[in-house]
Amino acid sequence: MKRLPNWLRTWLSEVLVAELRRRAPALPTIDRQALLVVVPHQDDETLGCGGLIALKRRLGATVGVAYTTDGSRSHDGHPLLTRERLVPLRRREALAALDLLGVPESEVHFLDGPDGGLTALPESEKEGLLASIHRLLERYQPGQICVPFRSDLHPDHETTHALVVEAVSRWGHAVEILEFPIWALWELRPGHLRTAGFTAMRKLDIRATREVKRRAILAFETQIKPTPPWSHGFLPRSFLRRFRGNWELFLISRRNSS
Repeated sequence: MKRLPNWLRTWLSEVLVAELRRRAPALPTIDRQALLVVVPHQDDETLGCGGLIALKRRLGATVGVAYTTDGSRSHDGHPLLTRERLVPLRRREALAALDLLGVPESEVHFLDGPDGGLTALPESEKEGLLASIHRLLERYQPGQICVPFRSDLHPDHETTHALVVEAVSRWGHAVEILEFPIWALWELRPGHLRTAGFTAMRKLDIRATREVKRRAILAFETQIKPTPPWSHGFLPRSFLRRFRGNWELFLISRRNSS
């Protein structure tokens, strides 16, 4: 079968995302339970659940955010944005974005796993990340945890999901897990709408925090603005549009205490 042109694939995917949001039932009212967000890259939290984070903080809930990788490989091959320069830049961007969303620097945690390398971690490094996530579970005692969607079409996203599920299992307390799609929204295809993960998605109304989320996204300049000699940002504009609307999508599951 001949591959569709990129513009047509993008347009079709945008139509399907709109349809997914139209079909999805609404999430229940947000409460004041502590929320722990664990993501691989500095911007995943704002794109996927920035509206939820801001809503939680407005209610006075404690929110902790942890990054499993150092974010060093988004610009592989760029002559200026080397790893040594990119890692501190992305940290500052994350702190600025989260400050806008209401999360203080004291609640932000950089676990510094290898960007693009979580699936191939040696066992000792995997155990180190699991131990770090377990300490965060003990610290926050969250009623809810946000993680990337289990089938998010990116190895770091899917591995972060698996690490969190394993850490929660070891922790042994009941908690609600909210999975949000990032790259799965970019690559959405007609068949995906019929899969269990997508048909079970719920939508959260973030109109009250949409503007602050939009400003938080703009904090990630390394990801959205061109850095010469590149003539474009790392994230395409059509990709970013998926995350600037009135709704965030989540797949919800419950992990019971053992």
